[in-house]
Amino acid sequence: MNQTQRIAQEAARRLREGKAHDIADAIRGAVGHLRLRDADLPSHALVRQVTQAMQQAEFGAEAYADSVQARDRQLIDVMELLAQALDAHVTVAGRAARGEFDADPRAHLRIVTDRRIGAAATALVAAGWDEPEFTTLDTTFGRCDQLHSQKEGLALTLTRIPTALASHADDAHDIVTGKHTTVATAAQVRSRARIT
Repeated sequence: MNQTQRIAQEAARRLREGKAHDIADAIRGAVGHLRLRDADLPSHALVRQVTQAMQQAEFGAEAYADSVQARDRQLIDVMELLAQALDAHVTVAGRAARGEFDADPRAHLRIVTDRRIGAAATALVAAGWDEPEFTTLDTTFGRCDQLHSQKEGLALTLTRIPTALASHADDAHDIVTGKHTTVATAAQVRSRARIT
């Protein structure tokens, strides 16, 4: 095993044991722990692959698939909650839209509404999500409000898109970099995950 692979293994272990809050933190901790400061760092994708392999080895393929489906259910629930509570169009973008929750389970939601982001925070907290933090995000189409929360190990980043810019919610591009990404509605996540 080369040094990059050793760092990826240690980073995955740190994530699984809760010793890091995200992949970048896990890689930094692994480099320090292994004292491999001059080694080539693993990509986030490699750390995710190693984490997935560890989870499948520990729990088995069927239990792993069940855990992914549980995350998909949690994702669908929060998307439907926000859509109903705010009468808004909600999509998920990126890895979570594809059912990829390894290493750093995070969902990036886009919500189209002219209501203030505090209304989304109220709905989330009432449903048991942690008290959110608020930020703004400079996107390819302007500045948007965001909130960040988590529940049962799933981190949530919600970006509020004003209705005048609604087309950007379904756009299959990262709203910061412009690169292609997967975007899905709750119905599309349900269909992909085969959840009835």
